[in-house]
Amino acid sequence: MRQKAGDPEHQTGEKKIQFIIAAVCTMLLVVGIPVYAWFKSQREIARFERIDAPDVLFITAAHAEDSIYLKMGGIDVKANWKNGDGTNAGQMLYIDYVFAVAGEYVPQYTLQMAHTTNNQYTYEIYEAAVTTEEPASNKVEGRDYIIYAPKNDWASKLPDSLKKPAGSTLYYSVGTKVNGAYLNQDNTTKLAEGTYHDLTYEYSKYSSEADSRIEIHSEPLYWQKTGISVTGDKTPFYHEYILRIKWDAEASKEYKDTDIICITAKAD
Repeated sequence: MRQKAGDPEHQTGEKKIQFIIAAVCTMLLVVGIPVYAWFKSQREIARFERIDAPDVLFITAAHAEDSIYLKMGGIDVKANWKNGDGTNAGQMLYIDYVFAVAGEYVPQYTLQMAHTTNNQYTYEIYEAAVTTEEPASNKVEGRDYIIYAPKNDWASKLPDSLKKPAGSTLYYSVGTKVNGAYLNQDNTTKLAEGTYHDLTYEYSKYSSEADSRIEIHSEPLYWQKTGISVTGDKTPFYHEYILRIKWDAEASKEYKDTDIICITAKAD
């Protein structure tokens, strides 16, 4: 039974949403283990096979670092951005996370995202603009840019022109929006409209009456952008992106639950 919004133990739940990002590297099983248990209504293992990735591409943290450095913690929808002097810069309406598609050279690839819809949030992906120069004094961290410091020299496999030494400070901001499209979103409800339902839940096990017990917000939405070109001399590469999670000013009045996001890439 869910707690009521006014219960003390529920206060943290109203303020925060935890996101788990599944980084697929060499096997679909890496995504499958944390995701299977969510995209179903019973405790049996269900199939989740629509989002996949080849061995040559990886989802990484910023600067092509190991995905363990991709931190996605709780989000406080009542928080405010802060100016450099600590004064209020307005209510936060989004939060940004940097990730990268990295790996061996491929001519082009498809970027994919799947997520549940327990919360009324919008998920957008942008190309990341990065610089080592500190932003102007009128820019606000979190609103206008985010900071990332490379943790190690994992990127030593990359061309020298792409490397940044461990300990350096990188400033990221959103660039061009990646105009992908949802494959199974109902235009009216903004929820999943049934496409790929049988692939997600395995029709032979979850059909008729069993289907009716699947919570509608646990039906994942599938988004993708195909034909992303890779330029260069066929050497290892990485493309950096920003995942922006948005909400409106009234989001704090709605019940908050947990959502899961999966991001993968595959060669076309």
